[in-house]
Formats: sequence, structure tokens, C-alpha cells
Amino acid sequence: MPGREKERAAARVASLTAAARRSGELHQDDVKARDAAMWEYDDVHGDGSIRALARVTGLAPSHVHRIITAETARRQAAAAERLD
Repeated sequence: MPGREKERAAARVASLTAAARRSGELHQDDVKARDAAMWEYDDVHGDGSIRALARVTGLAPSHVHRIITAETARRQAAAAERLD
């Protein structure tokens, strides 16, 4: 590969790597915001229905259950830590 093409290819790889990293960071922010919105929805509607949240989010009930379980565990750990 001639020098100029090699430089272009390296620059493209570096650029795409940076874009992927930014995309991953934005994805994490979006996931956190979605999870917070799910808790808000449940606080407002108060039925605690995994299926209702699944309908609203368009996610599978099993996925919603995993999200809720993980967030519940995180909140319980934070509460326990505050008590110590």
C-alpha cells in the first residue's frame, strides 16, 4: 500500500474508532435515561406491570424484567451503603 493510501486508511480507522467510542458513550447515556424514564413511568402509573412497561418501551418483557431487576439491586445496594 503506497504511503498516502496507508495514511488515509490509518486516519479512517482512527476516525471510526473515535466515532464508535463516542457512540458507545452516548448509548450508555441513553440507556440510563431510558431506565430512569421507566422508573418514572412506573411511579406515575404505579401498577408495577412488566408487561405494561414492555408495551410502552417496545422491549420484550424478559428484557424489561432484567432492567428492573438490575436497577432494583443497584438501588438496594446504594440504600444499604447509606445505612453503613
